[in-house]
Amino acid sequence: MTADKSFSGKIESRLDAHIEYAQGGHDTNHSNNNATTQVYRDQIDAKYNIQNLNKNDYLMILEETESELNFVFKQLKNKEGNIDPIEGFTVEMLPPEFINIKSAQCYNDSLKSWYECLVTNKLIFTNNNYNHKVKIKVKALSQGQGRMEFTAKSDTTGNSSLGKMTYPIIVGKSANVIQSKINFAENKSTLHISKGIYLGRISLDSKTIYLVGDNKESYLYYMFEDDESGFTKPSITLGKGSSINDFTIANHLLSIDESSAKIEFNRFDAIDFNLPSVNISNSGELIFERNILIGSALNTNYEVSSFQGNYHCPYINSSNPEKTTITKITNNIYLGNLLLHPDLSSGCDFINIDSDAELIMSNNTILGIDRVIRLFHNTSSEPYFNIHLENNIFSESRKLIDNISYSITSLEFSEHTKISIHNNIINEVTTPFVDLLNKEVEIGTIYVNPVLDNLGYPLSNSPVIDAGMQSNLDIDIFGITRPIDGDNNGSKIIDIGAVEFLSH
Repeated sequence: MTADKSFSGKIESRLDAHIEYAQGGHDTNHSNNNATTQVYRDQIDAKYNIQNLNKNDYLMILEETESELNFVFKQLKNKEGNIDPIEGFTVEMLPPEFINIKSAQCYNDSLKSWYECLVTNKLIFTNNNYNHKVKIKVKALSQGQGRMEFTAKSDTTGNSSLGKMTYPIIVGKSANVIQSKINFAENKSTLHISKGIYLGRISLDSKTIYLVGDNKESYLYYMFEDDESGFTKPSITLGKGSSINDFTIANHLLSIDESSAKIEFNRFDAIDFNLPSVNISNSGELIFERNILIGSALNTNYEVSSFQGNYHCPYINSSNPEKTTITKITNNIYLGNLLLHPDLSSGCDFINIDSDAELIMSNNTILGIDRVIRLFHNTSSEPYFNIHLENNIFSESRKLIDNISYSITSLEFSEHTKISIHNNIINEVTTPFVDLLNKEVEIGTIYVNPVLDNLGYPLSNSPVIDAGMQSNLDIDIFGITRPIDGDNNGSKIIDIGAVEFLSH
């Protein structure tokens, strides 16, 4: 029997056989004269995914420039551990509207050469092997951020998809347009930045500048892959009391000099485009207010891509061996990577302190992270910390304050160290305090489920409502007046956490 090779589904056939002497004979046992066998061909089991040969798990380029993408489309083994042969392999490409595919070359393993293989946004491969290597030249037409889609097909399997893959692409303009405004502005100027994607370094440390984005639709990213210094050199520098407000920020290293700066009402998030998050280094005084921070793991599902648990984790490091740093954290929401993946080995940390420091945290909502505060004093002297936590929510996390340096150096805290923990909600925190040497003074802690939605906002039956201790805060993370009688029960007391509950 011969089956039509153009048909890729399962084919079954039954063969019946009967044999006996036509006119009697010596075989009088007829029980084994009949036999039946099944003949079948399994349905073709061909699936593909993508191997990323580029520097990063995303492409970031300036508008009106070109770049090359390199991939291998790799056929996976079937359930029996074999490769089903297919013919006429193709890949349909759907670029985001701000990208034009200029050309593509595919590699012929037999001839050891490249050939043109692009036909109307489709890759046509002429060789029938299992790995298909391609280099694609793209041009950025305008600003935008999205994903280029790839759909693998073949002549053998017809219109059926053999695999769908995506690759993030971000196109922006140079951040020089922002820097030029800063350079020509007077001291203590407020600069409003229009919606757009801005790529590059920004310096806000030579004079006082208040930089304001447009409803978080002004995006600040940095192309570290084009910088030989990598993540070792700050990409945004702040000082002289400058501030940055109402942006979406990712893939940046922010640095506050020995003076002061304010980071307010921003969103630290770019997980949809595989971008790393932001590291903030404070050497002076940092006011960090009303920000939303998103922590996430990365799983690209490419052929060669390890699962990275703490890939996207906004992080503050407070360090200055010459002076005591001051960090004030108020009205922020941090949604960590452990919320979606509680079993990750690497959870997000929020604040690291490795020199003498003062830290005040008020009315924050911190969910699903590994360590809220990590103390690591790397000098030979006894460390000094003045830490005050009040009206915060800490939930679904592993540690609140972890003095990891003690297990290494066995150094006691200085006699002036104070750790006060007043009127916080702690819920499902595995080990709240580690090696604090009885320095912590805990008053009014409420061990209860805060009853929040998945964005960290309190529900109508949340115990955070009207449960805060007296505070001089007058607004919450969204600018709502504090305190208000949000639940209409006649009581006007500040709520615990970053959000003041407002019934509708």
